[in-house]
Amino acid sequence: MLESRQLPIGVVTNIVGIRRVQIVVEGQPDHAGTTPMDIRRDALVGAARLIDAASRQASAASGNPHYVVATVGKLAMTPNAANAVPGRVELTLEMRSDSNAVLDAFPETLMASVADDLKALRLTAGFTQLSRAQPTDCAPLVMDAVKAAADQLGYASMRLPSGAGHDAVYMAPTGPIGMIFIPCLNGRSHCPEEWIEPAQLLDGTRVLYQTVLELDRVLSR
Repeated sequence: MLESRQLPIGVVTNIVGIRRVQIVVEGQPDHAGTTPMDIRRDALVGAARLIDAASRQASAASGNPHYVVATVGKLAMTPNAANAVPGRVELTLEMRSDSNAVLDAFPETLMASVADDLKALRLTAGFTQLSRAQPTDCAPLVMDAVKAAADQLGYASMRLPSGAGHDAVYMAPTGPIGMIFIPCLNGRSHCPEEWIEPAQLLDGTRVLYQTVLELDRVLSR
């Protein structure tokens, strides 16, 4: 996001909350060659509808006004054979947002949106929650100090949430937190291809140092 907007500094507003649920779609396993299309109860077709609906739901909700992403990164199907109609699919849906309300409502809204499709396919589906992590807000005091530091050094900046988890989540109960982001090549992070230009790293270090000075100035009043 920072790279695409050609901004050297990001002022982090919060660290998103994360929900993970397991969705199980039940149909009927059958032989792939002897089962006509019109009588199949293909659980993977239903799972595909769910995955597409989750993507569309997150896209529609994101930026209005919250940060919202949804990912299905894990699938397990039975019988899991090239010549068998899938009778059962288990998928793990992960949702991330800066809003607890969005996270809490997402699975129910998703299931309701595909209920008619699943019924037409003669499938059943349900979900169970696997994990729940709350969003963590950065302190206005720290955010304002980072913004002031960037301004003082002549760096353009923007406020944005952190879509990834950070150690700051566990530090937040002990005191005010904040974070400074700098651009990654092609916007990619948390992967082997992550790359930051040394000059950009220096920009972030300068802002970090100036932020400490700004906090010292504000807190010494």
